[in-house]
Amino acid sequence: MMSCNQRIVFFLWPLLFLQVSGQIVYQSHLFPKVGKPRQLIQEGRVRLVGDLSSAGRVEIYHDGQWGTVCDDGWDLVEAQVVCRQLGFPGAVSAVQGGRYGEGSGSIWLDDLKCKGSESLLSECSFKGWGVSDCSHKEDAGVVCQSGTNTTNLLGFPVDHSLGLSDDLGLLFDREDGCDFNIIVQDLSEESQTTFCVHRVILMIFPELNITNDTSNMTVDISQSCHSHVPRFLRYLYTRRIDVSSESAQCLHQLAFIFGVKKLMEDVGRVFTALIPEDSSFQTQLSMFEYSLRTGDLVLQENVLQYLSWNCEFLISSPVWSTISFHMMDALLQRSDLVLKDEAYLLEALGRWIQVKGDEISQEQQAGLLSHIRFPLIPVDKLYDLQFSSSVLHKSHEKLFLTGLLSGFQFNSLPFYKIRSHLDNTTSVYLPRIYTGDAWSVFMNVSSYKNPHYYNNDGRYRSFSTPAHPSALYREQNVQWQAQVFNNFQECLNSGFRCNSLPVARILPTGNQERYTSRIRYNNRLILTCKKKNNVFHVQDFKNNIAVIPVNSSMNANILSIQFSVDNSLGLSGDLGLLFDREDGCDFSITVRDLGEESQLTFCVHRMILMSFPELNITKDSDNLTVDISQSCQSHVPGFLRYLYTRRIDVSSESAQCLHQLAFIFGVKKLMEDVGRVFTALIPEDSSFQTQLSMFEYSLRTGDLVLQENVLQYLSWNCEFFISSPVWSTISFHMMDALLQRSDLVLKDEAYLLEALERWIQVKGDEISQEQQAGLLSHIRFPLIPVDKLYDLQFSSSVLHKNQEILYLTGLLSGFEFNSLAFSKIRSHLDNTTSEYLPRIYTGDDWCVFINDTTIVYPYYNYYGQSSRYQIFYTPEHPSALYKDKRFQWQAWVYLTFQECSNYGVSCNSLPTARLTGYQYSNSDTIRYSNKLILSCKNENNVFHVQDFKNDLVEIPGNSTMGWSNPCPDSYNFRFVVSPQYI
Repeated sequence: MMSCNQRIVFFLWPLLFLQVSGQIVYQSHLFPKVGKPRQLIQEGRVRLVGDLSSAGRVEIYHDGQWGTVCDDGWDLVEAQVVCRQLGFPGAVSAVQGGRYGEGSGSIWLDDLKCKGSESLLSECSFKGWGVSDCSHKEDAGVVCQSGTNTTNLLGFPVDHSLGLSDDLGLLFDREDGCDFNIIVQDLSEESQTTFCVHRVILMIFPELNITNDTSNMTVDISQSCHSHVPRFLRYLYTRRIDVSSESAQCLHQLAFIFGVKKLMEDVGRVFTALIPEDSSFQTQLSMFEYSLRTGDLVLQENVLQYLSWNCEFLISSPVWSTISFHMMDALLQRSDLVLKDEAYLLEALGRWIQVKGDEISQEQQAGLLSHIRFPLIPVDKLYDLQFSSSVLHKSHEKLFLTGLLSGFQFNSLPFYKIRSHLDNTTSVYLPRIYTGDAWSVFMNVSSYKNPHYYNNDGRYRSFSTPAHPSALYREQNVQWQAQVFNNFQECLNSGFRCNSLPVARILPTGNQERYTSRIRYNNRLILTCKKKNNVFHVQDFKNNIAVIPVNSSMNANILSIQFSVDNSLGLSGDLGLLFDREDGCDFSITVRDLGEESQLTFCVHRMILMSFPELNITKDSDNLTVDISQSCQSHVPGFLRYLYTRRIDVSSESAQCLHQLAFIFGVKKLMEDVGRVFTALIPEDSSFQTQLSMFEYSLRTGDLVLQENVLQYLSWNCEFFISSPVWSTISFHMMDALLQRSDLVLKDEAYLLEALERWIQVKGDEISQEQQAGLLSHIRFPLIPVDKLYDLQFSSSVLHKNQEILYLTGLLSGFEFNSLAFSKIRSHLDNTTSEYLPRIYTGDDWCVFINDTTIVYPYYNYYGQSSRYQIFYTPEHPSALYKDKRFQWQAWVYLTFQECSNYGVSCNSLPTARLTGYQYSNSDTIRYSNKLILSCKNENNVFHVQDFKNDLVEIPGNSTMGWSNPCPDSYNFRFVVSPQYI
């Protein structure tokens, strides 16, 4: 709910449409562009903000900060561009209406139109950076196809920059290798404190002019601010800091001294929060002058916006005569001034100049008068102005007469006649927000109580306005209906849905259509609190609707006295520029290939290497030698730049070299991510030779992600792996790792034991007795079918002979499992044992296949799914105690949304599998961890295994391991029932 009862002004102002080709469109930017900041390498990047990596709110990086995208024009074509830019195969859907939460900051893109062939979202057509009439309730989102296809994996970006801030913060805390002194003093108190930092951090800020020869700098600031200096210096490393009302002024001054404009502007939010608190306007004037001195454009803009919205109250206040020329000049150029009419503004300017006297030069007076929009002065008042005896009229008669002439021309001639003599820079015909009686209506609206109760007494008005302010339209009126909706039912009764409350609507109800070719209406909603005069928000109507914000867009009402500033996203780009310039580099890296006797030397900054503890770089280190093949040396600069930025583009050509460099430098995160290229190749080799090589390589390099991906794939394809020629060649380490896993897909546990015995027989003395015993201990004897368990005691295998006691112990545990209630056994178990935990057994007793799954159009009302529906039966549990107790299951595969709906299932994506059990009576002792195994038609290899959750599995477009889905249109489904004791 809003913090005050609302006084709402519906304000209307028509603009003449331009009719011929080559028309000029006038735009007023609330935040004028001042200067152009340095563009970082991250410009145009996109990201998804949400709980999933493949779905969320779309944000794009521009002008040094992340911003959102408005959902106007947002469709699947635009979503496809975003998803492809992020490396996904494509988009599932385009999401509108801020479903993934409201963003903050700028709305960078609006009215997007993509062709679909663009590689970057910023290459699409849009209004212009930051040009938008949207609120964050309209932030666009996407759902991308999960996973990344193989083609994209052979060239993809790696971004670890989010961890860069924390690493540099730790370096600041340790003070390792600091080489620059900052002396902080207060001359009036004769106090002084010295801080040791790293020169390279200061060199990021060009305003400081720090060079390689600089070793110290002195900062003069009051002693009361000295305690805040360490946190400010840490901000220079991390770009993160907590700001409070107590620290704000000191941090703002330090940011000004060091030239850290972004922090200065963000800290200025504390001052911005105070803007509406002073109805005398004294505070606002002081803040404006302070913003000029410090160059804080954000604070300056916030002050000017508030004064513009409250211009009428400012003019009538005692401080009006005291404002500076700079403030007057800035205000008169704005189009968001809220006041009765333009004549009122001209009169106020005349009074101000009369009070200022000789303080304002003739040239300055002329400049201010040129900002008055004479054509928009009501024609009756325009006529009276020629008889004015004001100082301004007397001093600038020619300007005055020229203004009067343009005003009467505007009221006498069709606009197309005037337009031909205009340039793009003039704002003389662009209206401000005029609130005269002819153009506005007031509603005093109480805060809503029950959002579903219908009663809109006092919140509906019908009124009329002139069609346009020109005298040509004086007798032509337009009818309007203004309404405020305080509950959802009111919105529905009026034919639209409210996403939040309150909502204001203004509708033309008469003959507005007759003017649509010549006039457009940029209507506004002005919000004030009851019993208070100050305006706290002005908002455009969009499609005749204005969603009333809970707080001002200036954030003044929601700001707490303590908040966090995080500008760390720009840190990566700044360090990258430092690497490119090579300013102040103080450490040599020699890269050589001993076999080729080739050698390259690179100059870097010691501090950057010190953020990687594995390198053991100290303050006394000045060089490092790296041995790597000559073919990899061309990739070294890109890798070294990654050490600064934590960003790099990876391709199939660079992957192996980058992986080796990451291993040498101990950069495990990069090593694991680059390993995605290798992971993409895992399913490609049906002989399993490649997978074995990758596993051994992952052991040497310590790449745990690659190691896990190889093991997972081999586990899912364990049955095929066992029957392949390479089974007998695998290492002890791989065998030991596989046997400990519960995601092995195979007929039964006896099949695995038999395979282990064959492997040991082939390996012979290569596997020690101790190693044999360790491997045998991983066999889950209790889960071997009881008939096969009985036969094992007669086995003559090498493993049986060598490990007879272990074998007998396993057999004993197996028969106990098949003879006793599990509660009896469980009391003697510890939490670490996996002996009774089933793997994924696919024997005939436990699974069913569904093969006919060619995907049809997902909305087609298709009922003929008999081949995608199976009833089957399994034992209630693998123990012999349950052998004669059968459990009925029903398995479905849904290929259309209509099928899901027909069976009462809510499907979020297609295909969806369902497995439901019946006649179950032991829920207190048995639970089912059922699995779905996916493979392609006519192919054996398993590409995905997934758990059923609430009896459902939504089939992924790609494997969660990141390799491409090999069969996008046709699957084999294997439904596996997996009971286990609780």
